[in-house]
Amino acid sequence: MRLNIVTLTIIALTIASCDVGVNNKKSSTTNNNSQATATATATATTTSTRCFATGTGSSSTNYYSFQVTGRGRVEPNDIGWQSSMVPTYRNYTSTESDYFLDQFKTDGRFNIRVVARSSPGRTSPDDGTKGNLSTDSLAEYGCSAAYRNYTKLQLKVRVKAPNSSYYQDHIFDSIPVDGCSAVKEFSIPATNDPINIQIMSVNWDYDCIDYTNRGFPGHPNACPWHYVNINSCYRIEVQLATSYTKDIPR
Repeated sequence: MRLNIVTLTIIALTIASCDVGVNNKKSSTTNNNSQATATATATATTTSTRCFATGTGSSSTNYYSFQVTGRGRVEPNDIGWQSSMVPTYRNYTSTESDYFLDQFKTDGRFNIRVVARSSPGRTSPDDGTKGNLSTDSLAEYGCSAAYRNYTKLQLKVRVKAPNSSYYQDHIFDSIPVDGCSAVKEFSIPATNDPINIQIMSVNWDYDCIDYTNRGFPGHPNACPWHYVNINSCYRIEVQLATSYTKDIPR
């Protein structure tokens, strides 16, 4: 009996020490000032009509939408994409850069929804992967891995006020391919500058699916999530509603 207890204890400690590469909490928000945590008001959905419906409200401008192709990570806090750097790596003119960054200004409302898209497979820097700042010179080569058939994504989005220590994190959980997350309403301090959106800690279910297909369902190093590896790419769409646009329909 004592031997069984010791054996079970060793197994439990072994499982607890495995690196699954992600915080497995449901959608949550962290404010660096208060460390507050909140649950999302709605769950992810595959209802495409709602995910791409025209915004609500009296503004003549619909909410913005940005296509993002990002590489996997090396470290947990790597930045896969950020809005403040897009004019730099897309080589916009000064006028185009100003127009792009102006879309991230707001008087209060800053609502975000994420749409998961299927894997882009192999890419080149022209696809936007050069914007993955976290991988330095490696970003010049795009993604070398072939198509990875993930079916859903989990990712952390950080919004940062410029010239300030303020930031707010939110985990968008279990977003199905061609479906969308719940809408997250971020709290933004008063500023006249563009807010910076950073895509961080992107995880997929591909590794879990792969282990399951090889006869290892529920593998603790891969399930339910594992970070997208550095040789692979993910694809998402970021929808943004500000004070100057229609709101994202719920």
